[in-house]
Amino acid sequence: MVSNVGERNKVLDIAKGLGMCMIAAYHLIYREQGGLFDDIIRSCIWFIIPFYFVISGYFYKTDYDNRLEVLRYRVIRLFMPAFVTMTVLHLVGGIYFVLVHDYTVMDVIDDYIVTFFRPEFTNAFYYKSITGGWLFFQLSPVWFIWAMIWAYIIFYNVVGTAFSKSSYMIITVVALLVTGTFFTQAFKPLPWSLGMSPIFAVLLMIGAFIRKKNIYERILKINPVIALIVSVFCIYVFWLLFKKGGCDNIYAGDFGYFGIITPIVFIGECLICGFAYIFICKLLSKTYGLSSVFSWMGKNSLIILMYHCFFGMFIADALGTYMKPGPNWYLNPLPEEVVFKSFFVFGGGIILSCIMAYVRRKALFFLIEKNENEYVGHLLDTII
Repeated sequence: MVSNVGERNKVLDIAKGLGMCMIAAYHLIYREQGGLFDDIIRSCIWFIIPFYFVISGYFYKTDYDNRLEVLRYRVIRLFMPAFVTMTVLHLVGGIYFVLVHDYTVMDVIDDYIVTFFRPEFTNAFYYKSITGGWLFFQLSPVWFIWAMIWAYIIFYNVVGTAFSKSSYMIITVVALLVTGTFFTQAFKPLPWSLGMSPIFAVLLMIGAFIRKKNIYERILKINPVIALIVSVFCIYVFWLLFKKGGCDNIYAGDFGYFGIITPIVFIGECLICGFAYIFICKLLSKTYGLSSVFSWMGKNSLIILMYHCFFGMFIADALGTYMKPGPNWYLNPLPEEVVFKSFFVFGGGIILSCIMAYVRRKALFFLIEKNENEYVGHLLDTII
């Protein structure tokens, strides 16, 4: 039973924090390609990325007086910290790569461009073909922020009309699915965050609809025994879908086995597994210690997203193992030593990212308190 809004939102914070661990594992842990552990990690990514959009849509309030103003605020809150952070990390990482990994200044510039425009775009329109080097791979998770921004722009421009009438909602969802499928398949050079944005906007709408109809609250009130049985069944169906043709490269325009109906399967698996995931997070919310850890990570998920690979890079170097992340998660043969070290890289990347998030919050509160100016405080909160 959910006693208050704080408890309800704590479950969602845990969902975001646990999801961030899945993303970090996908990026930082080496595993045997096609093995069970690899399948589990890839299936988690196939689920958790769209689920983040659903959670974000859930916090949309249908009674906003000025949706465009809210859109402007949200885009700035997403874009500015990401832009400032990525620029600083590229500067620090660029110096490190020039000194340690034989990078040139032009290599650093190329990776900076690829980070913001993605390989799909730079390969087609940049003066030379670049796909990004090792520095880019340490910062590539930032694509998710661009995906969220594009999805927000679409969502806030259609949600008012879509929610005014049931038929409009259906028409809007169908139109977005068709548009997203067309752009993703017809214009391969487009950055994946742009091609998939109409489909991500549908996920935002689903989240808003769940809030409007109090579906999430009803799920949390389901009898635990019934919820457990349903969750096991949902996980089984989700696993079958993934093994049949789930593609964790859908973000790069690879629709895989399901072809043009992939977006529908993509959304369906998210909702199916979402029920079980919320049930698991609700159970975690009742535990001592773990609930606080994952909830805190969920509140700082944006910072962890931007930093975990960057810190993982330095730890991987210090351990004398392979650089991560990148397209070559898999080695053949795969030494046990590399797998063992990659778990340290994963744990260290998470811990150092959390420390960075903690320092940021403390510094932010100090600067706002020191300035005692509402505008300055808002500006600092936006760009740091």
